[in-house]
Amino acid sequence: MLQLRSSNSTLIWSRQILLIRQESLRRMALLLTLSRQLMTLLRLTSLPWTHEPPPPQNITLDDYAESKGLQGSSIAMAAVTVHNVLRRQHGAPLLQWSDECAEYAQKQADECQCNGGLSHGSTEAPSGSHGQNLAWSSAGIGAGWSVEKAVRSWYGEIEEYDWSQPGFQSGTGHFTQVIWKSTTHVGVGVSTDGKNIAANYYPAGNVQGRFPENVEPLLQGM
Repeated sequence: MLQLRSSNSTLIWSRQILLIRQESLRRMALLLTLSRQLMTLLRLTSLPWTHEPPPPQNITLDDYAESKGLQGSSIAMAAVTVHNVLRRQHGAPLLQWSDECAEYAQKQADECQCNGGLSHGSTEAPSGSHGQNLAWSSAGIGAGWSVEKAVRSWYGEIEEYDWSQPGFQSGTGHFTQVIWKSTTHVGVGVSTDGKNIAANYYPAGNVQGRFPENVEPLLQGM
C-alpha cells in the first residue's frame, strides 16, 4: 500500500511538471508571436513616407516630381502627385492610379464637353460607386490650364470648411473628396478640347456620418 501511494504521488507530481512545462511552452509561443507582430509593426511605422515631412502646400508639381525622381508630365503622374502632395498634409494615405476611375472620368469629361457645361455622371462602375470632382476653364490644357490647377482649385475650398462642425458642407465637397482618408484610388480624364477635367475616386468620399474620421485638419507645422 505504501508503494502504491508512493507511485501515485510520483505520477501526480510528474503530471504537474508536464502541465507546467506545457504552460511554459504555450507562453513562450505567445511571446514569440507578439514579438513578431511588434517587429512587423515597427517596420510598417518606419516606412520612409510616414516620417518624411509633408511637402509645403505651394510646392509645384514639377519640383515635387523631380524630388521623387518622377519623369514626364502625363495626366496620371500629374493627378496622383498633386493629390498626394495635398493629402499628406492631412495625414491621409497616398492614392494610387486606377484605370477604371480614369475610364469613367474620361467618359464624364467628354460628356461635359458635349453638353456644354459641367454635370456629374459615370460614377457607377464594376468596382462600385465612384466619387467625382469636375472642373472647367476657358483656357485649355497647355494654355494656362492643367490637372494640377484643377486639383488645387478643389483643395482651395479648405478656406470655407468649418472644422468645428465636421460633415458635408456646401461649397467644400471637392476639398473633402481630395483628402478623404478612405479613398485609395484616383483616375482623371480630360475632354478633347482640354477644358473639362474630371476626377473619379474609389472608394467614394463624402459619406454622411464618416466625415470626422476621414477629413482631418492640417498636420501641425503645415
